[in-house]
Amino acid sequence: MFEIVTLYVLNKYDTTIYRLLKIIDELFFALLKTSAGTINPTLKKLEKAGCVEYVEKMSDGGMLSKIYSITPTGKKH
Repeated sequence: MFEIVTLYVLNKYDTTIYRLLKIIDELFFALLKTSAGTINPTLKKLEKAGCVEYVEKMSDGGMLSKIYSITPTGKKH
């Protein structure tokens, strides 16, 4: 379930894990309870399958952030 929801959100937005959690909570708050403990393994599984990828960028606060996006394989999935 989390894989499909994650791919759905990433199909609309390229985002960080934190923002991904917030978007899922806004869209699916009645159906899913998300946390970093559920999203991180989901993203790693999807990355291993070639469905998502990320780019590391420095944020305005000087922290290194991963920006996740969906791949063409992820769109087919």
